[in-house]
Amino acid sequence: MHEGFLGTAAPFAADLVLLLEIVMGVGLLAGAWFARTGRFRQHAWCQSAIVLLNLVVIALTMLPSFWAQVLPRIPLKLGRVYVALATAHATLGTVTELAAL
Repeated sequence: MHEGFLGTAAPFAADLVLLLEIVMGVGLLAGAWFARTGRFRQHAWCQSAIVLLNLVVIALTMLPSFWAQVLPRIPLKLGRVYVALATAHATLGTVTELAAL
């Protein structure tokens, strides 16, 4: 297995997604600051760009992983913590992303 650049056993792609998600979180805070200071056009552009970028991250990294590792186990092993947490995370994330869109 190839190690990522953060010094853990996680692969490069996982490290990249983690940093990208942190940057998107900071961007959402910046968008909230735009709204609080009355810069609503900048707020709308910032938040919209981050929501769309998050949709790309979900489609390219999270969905394929869920599809391969969790979805086949849902009918029989939903009682296992790993499958239940991954399913709950996917469900809440889907609802949140759809609401943001």
